[in-house]
Amino acid sequence: MYCDELNVFLKAINNEIDIDRNLIRRLGRCDLNFTPIRGLKSLKYIDRYNISRFVYGLFSVFFLVLSPIYFFFKMLRLLFSKRTYISVDLLARKDLVLVANSRVEYLVKKATPTKSLIFLNINQPHKENIFHVYQFLRLRDYFHAYLFAIYAVFYLLWKLENKRDIMQVYVAYEWVLVYLALSRCKDGIDTIYFANHYDRWSVMFDQLYADKSVALIQHGILPEDLNLSYKLKNLSKVFAFNDHSVKIFKNMFECENTQFERLDISLSLADVNTKKKTILMIGQPHSLESEIKIVKSLGSEFEIFVKPHPLYESSEYKKLSNVTLIEDRGFYPKVDAALCYESTLGLEYEASGVKVIWWKGLNMHEIITQIKNTL
Repeated sequence: MYCDELNVFLKAINNEIDIDRNLIRRLGRCDLNFTPIRGLKSLKYIDRYNISRFVYGLFSVFFLVLSPIYFFFKMLRLLFSKRTYISVDLLARKDLVLVANSRVEYLVKKATPTKSLIFLNINQPHKENIFHVYQFLRLRDYFHAYLFAIYAVFYLLWKLENKRDIMQVYVAYEWVLVYLALSRCKDGIDTIYFANHYDRWSVMFDQLYADKSVALIQHGILPEDLNLSYKLKNLSKVFAFNDHSVKIFKNMFECENTQFERLDISLSLADVNTKKKTILMIGQPHSLESEIKIVKSLGSEFEIFVKPHPLYESSEYKKLSNVTLIEDRGFYPKVDAALCYESTLGLEYEASGVKVIWWKGLNMHEIITQIKNTL
């Protein structure tokens, strides 16, 4: 009954596990002997409440037992949401952008500035004048997705190597709704664009649109040591930041027939009115404590701007004095230098002609020396 969907979903979840495992390794958390879901958000709670492998295993059991109720409430919430049904004919012979990433709208306009595109919202907050994928669903799809989600829990419990990873299946209900909707409207599509590198959505798009023209747009820095269970293999084109990214993509995916194009990632920078030398600290959630120490060590000699990661909490930066906190996502100050641990924004500033100091692996003395030598 669910054979095709389950096969793709298993591939998708295995990739999510690979991503989380790689993140924990890159963060140097060798003290953990399990792989928590969505580490950048969950690690602070694991540390705060001293959650052990045993306790995490108990959470997995609770999820297993309560998953039918969890998915039932998801179904009720979506059944009572107001969405106008639209015909799949609206997408016939069109180039479709799958908005499953907060940056794809911005990036696709850089990659294909002259193309006429239709944007289809997959999982982002409500956007005016953009169709939502759920608008292609019928009533029976919501019940189909509920049964699938329950079945998927027990199917993946059998298939997964580490049974604690079963909590990854919490995404099953929404995932299969998107799968059903996209399956219904895919026949009329010529080309799809998306900006998810290797997560559960990219696996779905790669599998579902295997007979179409599939274009992936790089949205961020790629890890060089990520070993994926499922390697995307149906990509017609990849828009990449640079030659180094192309090399990583070729190692990460099956790209024998893939065409690569360079993506212009330069920014439109805004002038700032100050007589001091200016520095931008580019924020990352996993390097926040070190960023604060660096900013404090710089004193008042420089005009310092801090741009937090847009998807994470910025309250710690607000405690800093003598800095300008940039909370407008679309504002990029023209500065004399930028400090970056490892962020896509650092590459974008370099492409815009700003000197970027990549301080990962440097001690405080080395960072200060580089700043003074640069400015």
